[in-house]
Amino acid sequence: MNNKRIYEIDSLRGIAALVVVLTHFQPFFWSRVVHWGFLAVDLFFILSGIVLTKTYEAQILSGSISARDFLARRFARLAPLHYLALSLFALAELVSWANGGGHVVNWYMPLYSFFLNLVFLQNVGLTHEMTWNGVSWSISTEMVVNLLWFYVLVKLRPTVAFFVSAMIVAALFIFTTMGANLDFTFANKFGINIGLVRCVMGFSLGVVMARTLSTNGKQSIGGHAAAVLVLGLLAWIGYTYKTPGMEGADYVVVLFLYPALVFLSLGRSFLSPILRSKPLVFLGDISYSVYLLHPLVGLAVSRFTGLQAPHLGIAAVGAVLVMATITYYTVEQPARRYLTRRLTGKRTIGASPPAATRPSAV
Repeated sequence: MNNKRIYEIDSLRGIAALVVVLTHFQPFFWSRVVHWGFLAVDLFFILSGIVLTKTYEAQILSGSISARDFLARRFARLAPLHYLALSLFALAELVSWANGGGHVVNWYMPLYSFFLNLVFLQNVGLTHEMTWNGVSWSISTEMVVNLLWFYVLVKLRPTVAFFVSAMIVAALFIFTTMGANLDFTFANKFGINIGLVRCVMGFSLGVVMARTLSTNGKQSIGGHAAAVLVLGLLAWIGYTYKTPGMEGADYVVVLFLYPALVFLSLGRSFLSPILRSKPLVFLGDISYSVYLLHPLVGLAVSRFTGLQAPHLGIAAVGAVLVMATITYYTVEQPARRYLTRRLTGKRTIGASPPAATRPSAV
């Protein structure tokens, strides 16, 4: 196992989470803030593939970590905050209903979908709409794809070509069934959820990158120039996203620009010291809390503060960051350590080493 923490990966995850927040909070601002923020979730998938591969693949292939231990670690990582958010949504729904305030969640097969959320199956083809905490669709696909990855490694011990093929097949499946846009999460084709296929595509790309990517890059003039070019292309695509002729930009971003961004961030350009700054690393630490809790926090701020745009947006983003910090220290981290210890008899990865040597959160 590689115990070295990749700060740049953590910071990119934090930035991606904040982009998702700004995307969903666009009605709280005067104008549209982010034009294609939904693609930040695909960056999550890529980063997850990188970190899980670097953290667990050697252990899995050597047989030193069992399926039970791997599942326990993933459950300890994903479940506590997911269950907290789900419980808060259920409470908010009950309170709103009792006071005649209407539904706060999409009331789609409520009891059935609530059960699916409990077992991380809310976005694998068994539903056709968002349910409860809608953003948790990606957590569902992550859990399923993580387990598939484990068993594929154990049974097939695949080469890079396998994951390249999985990425290409997933991309072609989405393109031929849904078109040039990737903004599909609950669309169900042939009994397969498109959100799940998106996760397969991004995660497979991350696995390939982890197997071929060095984290010890050196800064150079070429690296700086390439970083400026990648950032410029991302900004240009973001600005012109909805104009004619931009069809297929989603695939360019996910399959080419994101990998280039990660590659250039790992010591090869000016991006590395920026991403290793303490504020961005901390944003990466709380990114899971930011992502899962922001819908409910935004709802509460919009309902109870009486603020108008853009002050409403600023207040909502600030409240999300405060709430995420609190839950990171009081729920996410303690629960992860406790569950890992109880379910595996071992400490969670990263619980005891100093910050400089612990791995990226996975």
